[in-house]
Formats: sequence, C-alpha cells, structure tokens
Amino acid sequence: MKLKIVHLPLLLLVFLASCASSSLPSSSEPASSNPITSSAVSTSSELSSTIPDNYPFVPGHLGALPTVLGLESIPNQFPGLYIEQSDRQSNYFGGGNSAETLLKFPIPSTLEANTFQLQYFDTDSSSWQNYGTGDEYVTDYNNFVIATIDGQRLRLIAHGGPIDGYYSNEVTMAYSSIETSFTGYMLDESMSLTGVIAPYVGRGLEASFTVSSLVTSEEVIAALTYQWYRVNPYTFEHIAISGATSLSYTTVMADLGHYIAIIASGDGVNAGGFYEVISDGQVIALPVKTFASEINASSFNIHFEYALPSFDMTKLHLMDAAYRSVPIDSALLSENGTHVTITLEEATTSDELYLDYFDQYWLLIDHQIQMSTITIAIL
Repeated sequence: MKLKIVHLPLLLLVFLASCASSSLPSSSEPASSNPITSSAVSTSSELSSTIPDNYPFVPGHLGALPTVLGLESIPNQFPGLYIEQSDRQSNYFGGGNSAETLLKFPIPSTLEANTFQLQYFDTDSSSWQNYGTGDEYVTDYNNFVIATIDGQRLRLIAHGGPIDGYYSNEVTMAYSSIETSFTGYMLDESMSLTGVIAPYVGRGLEASFTVSSLVTSEEVIAALTYQWYRVNPYTFEHIAISGATSLSYTTVMADLGHYIAIIASGDGVNAGGFYEVISDGQVIALPVKTFASEINASSFNIHFEYALPSFDMTKLHLMDAAYRSVPIDSALLSENGTHVTITLEEATTSDELYLDYFDQYWLLIDHQIQMSTITIAIL
C-alpha cells in the first residue's frame, strides 16, 4: 500500500500563484502600527544543503512565521458586541422619527451561554445597571434595538453556562439629529476582486451603502465617508486602517488574525449616523504551503514553507478517505521548526489522509472548501 497525504486546496494554489515569487501583501502603514513581527531562522541556502533534491521547496525558505501581537482574550470577558446601525427611524405611531441604535452580538449559545442581558453605565451611581425593567432586555438571540442616548455606554452580561457572569466589550452610543436612515448596504467578498479567496491575506472587499431622507424618501447622494478597520476577535477593539477610506480594500499582512470591518458615516449635514459591516466572520489568515515525506502507514513528516515557533497537536485533525477521524499519537516539531513528524496511534489502511490545521491566524490545510485537491507523492 502506498499512503498519500492529500493536501493544498486548489483555491490555495490560486493564491500562491498570485503571489508568484514575491512576498505576500504587506502593510503600507508605519512599522510602529504594524502588529506583525518575525525572527530570523536558517537561510534557504543553509537549509537546502540538508534536504533531498526531490523536495518541491526548501522547508522554511520564507523564514520565521510572522507573529501577530495582541491576540489574547481578556479574563472574564467575551467579545462581539458592536453597533451595527445608528441613525433615525420613522415612528410606527404618531408620525415623525426618532434616533435608534441597533446592537449586534453573537447568539449566546455559540459561546455556551443561555442568554445575554443588556446593561448601561449609570453616571449618577458610577455603576452598571440592567437596561429596562425585569427581563425586557434579556435574549437568546443576537440583537437589540433601543432609543439612542448620546454618550451612553453599553455592555452585555452572560447568564448560564461556563461564561455565566462574564461581561462583553463596551460600546458607546452616538445621537443623530439628521433626518436620514441607512436603507441598504452590500459587502462583496468574492474571489474575483483580487484573485484571492477568503480568508487568506490578499483577499479583497468592496462595499456600498444607501442612505435616504426620512422627509422626502429620496436617496441622499455623496453624503457619506468611509473607514476600514481591523477588529481584534478577542477584544473587539477597532483599529482604523491608515489610508483605507474608500469603498474597497485589499487585506495585507498587518490584518492577520483580525476581522475586517467598514463603517459608513454621515457627513453631519446631509446625512447622519453610521452603519458598520463586519466581514464574513473569518479572521484574515496566512496560508502555509506544505508537503509530505517519509510516508508509511504509521507516520510521516509534514514540511512547511515557514519555520513555526510551535505546533499544537490539539488543533491538528486527520481524516481518512472515508472522512473518518484518524487518531494521532504524537506530533513532534523539529528543532528548527520547518517540519513536524506525525505518528498515528494505529497503522492506517487508507490510501489517502486529509489533514486540517488552523491556529489563530495561519493554516496548513482547509478541507472545508469542497474543491479538487492535488496529491504530492514524496520519496
């Protein structure tokens, strides 16, 4: 039996082809604002002198895997609260319109909580209080719509499950007196924009927004400004991306490990309020090209184009040709970080193994994409 390690989705090849021999997209921002760091490893010439000629690339030839700083959770806090829409809406009764805020957040069950309850910061008592009366603002869903109070701070508290009593990140409301409302938006995240598919760095995003007058019902033209943000998935801190103020944006290395969002804001004269759209829920990720060697029924090596600082076996998943889980006994990273030796609990009889690994902001394989794959037979 000849064991094959099936890897490298075809869509990943498209990305790699777009990069050719050049580096991945890099940030144009000053170094002080770039959260990406790296460290030196052995040079390609040093590494190439120790590997067989039939390897498709020199392991670790791209240097150390970039490190993204600040991707850490805050104790007893959960992320995900943001203001999606802040403007004015027509009143159902009595005519006129009023300022409203649409809060969005994860469904509690996705974080293993039963419900979320809305709270506000009471400036008189300098303490957090439950919003509304009783269970009026307790939900097992993902949004609240409330009257806007300018400058009021809000958060959620979780009830039930392992995060019982945890608090969310905070947001602050902003009042708009301009009688306009956001009536539509679109966020195109398709591969056709840059030739790179989500969630890989280099992917493109293109947005559009519609804002209308509540007085005339006509669309208001040329009254919005735009700002793209990278959003920390652990804290939901929004970091404005320097120079990213048009309706389109192409992700760069500084975006690794973050969500991407755009906020459209009224000019305060012809349109008011703002609308935020966050990309499809996947953080920007760095694809790491791999190949397999020294393959047998019980073990094999996986080589990387970057040198990895660590390898978490709990994030590694193997499946056989029938998509059954294959138990792993050990995954030992080499001293220079350029390959890992995988040993199975039992010898496999499958002709193919599918490998999947994602670690915060980089991945080896993503077989959730149902595309044709290639097989590299080594040695």
